[in-house]
Parts: sequence; C-alpha cells; structure tokens
Amino acid sequence: MALGEESAGTCTAPFKVLKILFITLEFRTGTFSGNGIYAIAQVRALAAAGHQIFVICAAPTHAKAPLDDFGAAKVYEISVSSWHRLDAGAPWREFAAGAAKEGLVDMVRAFAPDVLLAVDWSALQTVRNLLPYCRGVPYVYLNYRVFTRTAVGPDLDLIRGLEAAAMDESLLTVALSRSDAEYLATNVRGPVGVGVAAAVPVPTPPPAEPQPPIPPLTGPTTTSTSTSTSTASNNHQDSEWKSHSGAILQPQPQPQPQPQPQPESESESESALGSAAASSQPSRELTGVTNPTSAPLGLTLAAASAPTSGGPGVWKKYPKVLLPALRQDMLKLEPPAEVRQLERLLQRRENRSGALGEGSNGSCAAAMAAAVEEWARARPYISCVVRLSPEKEPERFIALVEVLASAGSLERHRLTPLLLGVANDEYAQGLKARLRAAAPSSVILESFIGPAELASVYRKTRLNFHPSTYDAYGMTIVEAASQGAPSVVHDGGGTVGATDLMRGLEGEVVLLDLKAPVEQLAAAVSQVLEDSAALAVTSARALWRARSWDEAASTAELMRLVQEAMTQCPAE
Repeated sequence: MALGEESAGTCTAPFKVLKILFITLEFRTGTFSGNGIYAIAQVRALAAAGHQIFVICAAPTHAKAPLDDFGAAKVYEISVSSWHRLDAGAPWREFAAGAAKEGLVDMVRAFAPDVLLAVDWSALQTVRNLLPYCRGVPYVYLNYRVFTRTAVGPDLDLIRGLEAAAMDESLLTVALSRSDAEYLATNVRGPVGVGVAAAVPVPTPPPAEPQPPIPPLTGPTTTSTSTSTSTASNNHQDSEWKSHSGAILQPQPQPQPQPQPQPESESESESALGSAAASSQPSRELTGVTNPTSAPLGLTLAAASAPTSGGPGVWKKYPKVLLPALRQDMLKLEPPAEVRQLERLLQRRENRSGALGEGSNGSCAAAMAAAVEEWARARPYISCVVRLSPEKEPERFIALVEVLASAGSLERHRLTPLLLGVANDEYAQGLKARLRAAAPSSVILESFIGPAELASVYRKTRLNFHPSTYDAYGMTIVEAASQGAPSVVHDGGGTVGATDLMRGLEGEVVLLDLKAPVEQLAAAVSQVLEDSAALAVTSARALWRARSWDEAASTAELMRLVQEAMTQCPAE
C-alpha cells in the first residue's frame, strides 16, 4: 500500500513512513530558549526514526542560519522583526503572515504531509493558514508550555483564547507534564476556558481542497525500558505508576461535578508545599543507587485513554503527557569519571551488605569517602542555567547568592556562583549587577553555549539551582543530571514538570520550598551542601535517571499517542 493510501471507508490503513509538517516559532536560527532546543531534538529524533520532516519556523531578520538541518528534509524560515520573546509579545502574527505566502503554500501542497505537529499557541494561526493545503490531515498540538499559567492582563485573555482554540482545533494535545495537562484540561479548555476561543479573531482562510478520509498513523513500536510493572512512588503524590507499552499511566483522577468528565483540578491534586528545610528530603543516609524498574517515561492521563459519554471527540479535551527525553547530543557525551566511580562503589557496597561499617566493608567506606571528596573537588560551581526572563524567576538565585555570600557559606564550601546570562535587557543587566556585587568572583556566561560547553559547565557544578516555581518541564534539570550535577527544584506538587522524571523520593533531586523566605531557603541549601556524601549519591542517582529516557523512546511514544488518537476516528 502506498504512503498515505487509505482503505475506503475505514480508519485502519497503516503508514510505514510519515511525512510530517512541523511548525514551530523557534527552531535553529537564533535559538534562545528550551523551546528551540526541544523542537530541534524532536525533529532530529523523528528523522532518525525514518520519518520525512518539513520544518516551518521563524528566524530573526539578518540572522545567519546554521548549516545543520537536524535531519529535516527541508527547513523553511520566515523572517521576523522581533525575537527573544515567547509570550504575547512574540512575533506570532508575522510568523503567520509569512506562512500565507504563495511560495510556501505551494511547497506545503507539494510536500503533501500525513500529519501536522505544531508547537504552542504561537503556531496556531500559522497552522490555520496552512491546513487548507494539507488535504485535511490531522493537527497535533504540542504544548511545550502553558502560557496561560503565567500571562497577566490583556495578554492572559489573548493567550488563553489561543491555547483553548489550539486544543479545540487539534486532534490531540500533548503536554510535557501531568501538572500542565491537568491545568490545560481544567483551566484552559475546561470551565474557565470554555467560550474564550471564539473571542480570538480568525481570518478567513483560502478555499480548502477536498478533504479525503483521515487514515490512521502507525508509528514505531515503543520499546519499554521497564523490566517489570512494579510500582514506584512519585515525589509529590502517593499514586502508583504502572508501565504499559513504554508509557506510564496515572491512576484515574476523580471527576468534577460537571456535565462532562474533567480531571481533578490542580489545586485539589497538588499536595501542600514542603518546608524549606532539608527534612523535605528523604533520609540523607548514604545508600546505593536505586535501580528503578518503572521509570516514568511517556505519561498518559487515564482520563484521556478512551472516549467518554460526553459525545464524539470529547476524549481529546484531555491532553496526553509525553516527558521530553535527554537530547541525543547530551546523551552521547561520556559521563564524568568521578560519578562513574561513585556508581561502582555504591553498587559494590549494595552487593556486599547494603550498609557501611567496619570490617569487610571498611575498605569500601574509605574508598567511598575518597570518591566523594574527589567529586566535590571537581565541582566548584553553584550554577543557575535558565533564561534571564521574569517567568523563570532567576532573581531567586541572585537573592540566594546574596545571603550565602553574606553568611560566608560560599567561602566555607569553596563554591563560585555561575549564571547563564545571555540576555542583555534592563532586567537581565540588573540581575548581573547584583550578582557581581554579592560575589565578585562569579562567572557569568554572556553568550549562547552548545552541548559540549554546557556539559562542561555541569561537570563542574556541585549544585544546580533551578529557580522557577512553575516550569512546563525544566530540561536543564535533566541535562545537569546527565553530567552528575544534582539540582535544587521547587517542591510544588509537580509544578516543575521534570519532577515527573527526576523524583525526590528516589533521591534524584533536592526538593525545597522555593517560595520560603530567602533566609530559610539559604539555610536549607547550606544544610544540603554540608552533607557532601549524600549530595554525591544524589549526583549518581540523578545521572542514572536522566540517561534512562532517550529521544528514540520518546519519539516512539509520541507516534503511539498520535496513532491512538487517529484510530479513535472521532466524528466531529
């Protein structure tokens, strides 16, 4: 059967290779955020899986495009006059206008995609302009971040409307975390968002071509990395997670008393914030590297697994969850030797008795102490590697450094603050000035760095501080972990999506209440730094977890989710 050919009157014809139109505001030229990095990773992984990818993206005017297409068959860049914005000030209108040009429309028609994947609300109008030339193929909404959670004022109405419309108009919504999926379902597409989409002006598209029946997609079979279906505790909930074809299913949430079933609201599902003391962590006793058998890889909200009684297509209101994988260019870098040594010693100790003591384990204890000392000595930085933008809350790191420096903690632990400070607007300059004043020896990286340079920073990082109290995912947490740098992350019941993968109860991240007064937060961080042995063990555990979920597995799960959505054959 030829590519794209469907059996008459059925929804069962498989594809061997997909032609994917991938639309994203940020891609390769002028990449400035995690969105661009993740878009590159997804395109690269889809191409490596054998799919043919046509990327349509924006690019800042006069910026020089890199030669690398990251495996895409074609990359078409639309020049825009503004950049470095993903909020309502992003150049999404220019992006959409450029997509309506005749030349690009002809390319899209000739490409004849089988499915359209588009990133965030900023791509929606571009999708609307191009869908009429795509033979009625399905649109999959890739939600990299729920901007409704952080937008304010007039921006909130605009963005909520576009995010709600993207959910309504797409066949499938895919979010990066359970927290975002629940928020989209209950606060964007749910009761708060109902009716908002209609308020967003929708330009009349050109006449659509005849739309053939939509065939299903058959992607690569997901390879499960699980070796059993045992349960594991999540760091912010007591729910069980069971592996299923490489995915992790969340137990069915209790529905709200509404006409159509809804997952429980974020406020009801999230546990209370933990204290800023180190007691929010599991026991600091030095234990071996856990070998989890049910790593939370692709996540599927149970409420989204089948149509409900609310009518045809109601099932698609509930987003699916797909955790981003560690990108391949970071994964291929060899782990630091001192962390590998820690892993070997921990495994040896577990094989012997599972506890430190004198006698037969005395030599192991001495070797472990030496390995911990080497690990700490190789890592002189306390780092913060996030975009210098208010929604990332980097000022929390600056305030923390101010208190640590004043108390002499940085000097006592022989630590140097390191900040990724690419931005140069007034907000960013103010933060850099405060950091230099508090710790004159601070290292501020003022230019974009690639994977090798970033890995080098993480290899020298003893503690990575992720300042956001909300982050759709927080890939830098996972990237830091891949090089043995443990992270302090907000204990907010999953509001930082990476904690769906890097779990506090497993000792893979350090969970603290980042909303606590900065003096309390600094005291907690100091307490964590005092226990170098426990922090080194967290380093080894974090490295193992970060490297357990790769691009190939994530891509296979994405294709499974798309196939599942299409085989529902919703009659809209």
